[in-house]
Amino acid sequence: AGAWSVTEGACSVEGDCVTSPNFPSNYGDNQGCSISVHENGKAISVGSFQTERNYDELFVNGEAFSGSNGPAGKVPTTAVPITWTSDRSVTRAGWKICLP
Repeated sequence: AGAWSVTEGACSVEGDCVTSPNFPSNYGDNQGCSISVHENGKAISVGSFQTERNYDELFVNGEAFSGSNGPAGKVPTTAVPITWTSDRSVTRAGWKICLP
């Protein structure tokens, strides 16, 4: 089953990592996804993180991350899905996060 699975939207699982839609190319406008975490107690490592600050946000445990400030070191809970949302304009390369 792996560390996580995409339950909704266009994000992709690559091994122990999950990426935004189209990564490493830019993600699209008005996109979103929901990611279920299957392993407790592991901290996220960030391979890449570049989104439109304050508008295109990745939520881990309900906390928003955007711009170049990724969720490195955060320990996601299996109880709360990780979610991604982008607004109607300005896209960036997006993100790749991993569980070791």
